[in-house]
Amino acid sequence: MKSIVKYFRKRALMQFVEKRKSCIIPDINTYPTIAVLIDLEQLDQINAVKSKLSERFIIKEIRFFAIADTLPEKPGPDAPVCLLSKQDFHFWGIMKEERKKELSLLFYDIFLDLSNNVDELLAHDYFITVIKSSMRVNFGGSFNSLYDIVIDSKKNENMLYKIDVLNKYLNMLGGKNNEK
Repeated sequence: MKSIVKYFRKRALMQFVEKRKSCIIPDINTYPTIAVLIDLEQLDQINAVKSKLSERFIIKEIRFFAIADTLPEKPGPDAPVCLLSKQDFHFWGIMKEERKKELSLLFYDIFLDLSNNVDELLAHDYFITVIKSSMRVNFGGSFNSLYDIVIDSKKNENMLYKIDVLNKYLNMLGGKNNEK
């Protein structure tokens, strides 16, 4: 069963890579909308991540996403969190059409995968194909070709540290060598 789910998700990932357009790097100071993929275990750190992103970038909206087998009874802090569970996916591991449409209506300037991405069924990597964004950033995962920027980091590295490293690289890409 797991190999069937992995097959269909991998096929969707490869189709996404083939259709993908080039990356548009927005101005470092004006990221109006940011999507952040986290693990369920990281829900308690949402407010700290939100503060750190607000400190580094001028933001209109931050939206957090988490994928879990079962949804927790308490969804977490008051930050907008979109929790996805097994019920959002078909038997074959592909996201249900109504949920996919709902998520594809949203557009983000930057998508950050801050999850530890240890999912053997590629749910985190598959999720990136559903979300629309100008730039996708990953901190070490299995399908690096899905992302525009891949920053090598350890699996359980602090999310706040990852944001600092991202800021440093985005400043370099934007021609600004001084860190904020």
